[in-house]
Amino acid sequence: MKSILSFVLFFIMLLCNGQKLKFDIKVTYLVKNDTLLSKSSSYGSSVNENYVMSIRFRTKDTIAEVFNIVAKQKHTYQVIEHKNEIDSLSIEFKYLETKSFTLSKKFNINEFAFKHIKIVDTVETFQLVHSKRNKVKYEFKAITSPINLFYLFRFGCLHGIEFETNLNYSKPVVITHCITPNKKTEFTLIEFNEVDLKLELPEKIIRNNFFLNQK
Repeated sequence: MKSILSFVLFFIMLLCNGQKLKFDIKVTYLVKNDTLLSKSSSYGSSVNENYVMSIRFRTKDTIAEVFNIVAKQKHTYQVIEHKNEIDSLSIEFKYLETKSFTLSKKFNINEFAFKHIKIVDTVETFQLVHSKRNKVKYEFKAITSPINLFYLFRFGCLHGIEFETNLNYSKPVVITHCITPNKKTEFTLIEFNEVDLKLELPEKIIRNNFFLNQK
């Protein structure tokens, strides 16, 4: 796979000399239902599932959010693009703040189970089923991967349970398609690339706590 990033990345933060992170995988899903058509991109590490990153393009600026899933922290950066005289692009990540979060509703992993359905060629179909109710919550299609990237799909698309580290498929896969039982929401993989993003967490953080609701 070719890297989608050919430009040089410079990460300049207000507070430096912290932990170094490297994101080397990017996945993007098309999210579609009756009222929504959007894209969700997530950046992950092939050696550390504890950190994931998303980049949000807002009206006036671009924000990068780096999540420490285990420590329940979100580090926020402003993304600033620079072009030099030879028209090459550099990116500055300006550290803004760190927020700690808690989950308002505990996800009971014991009430859910993955159920294998079939394998056709290289595509496996399986479901996430509520065991007690015998109700399908999601149906997935996936292909085999050298490492398990289910966690990136969970983080980017399964809002409400994105931080549930116990919810992880046992096989190393990349989710290529997912649909809810009522077929109201559909997720389709449209980009799966290697990247080379390196940044350094601040040694001293600007802290601002917040509370995350899970439905």
